[in-house]
Amino acid sequence: MEGNIEQITDILKRLMDVRTLDARLWDTADVATYLKLNVAHVRRSLLTRSDFPSAVDLPGAGSEPIRRFRPDDVRDWAEKFRR
Repeated sequence: MEGNIEQITDILKRLMDVRTLDARLWDTADVATYLKLNVAHVRRSLLTRSDFPSAVDLPGAGSEPIRRFRPDDVRDWAEKFRR
């Protein structure tokens, strides 16, 4: 019985993580995780593409903005390549 409760708890935690991920802007690591790619590859090969969704640039502490992406934009972009 205890094993079942742990499994159910684990499933609920993962569902809550996915729901939270959908409700917020994604950083580059989130984009890479969604696309199942390496973060360095996403930075080098995808974020530089003219057809990749524009980032939301939030003000940072320095002169560089904090770049985030809208999950729906990334999903829609990825769907264009679905066969």
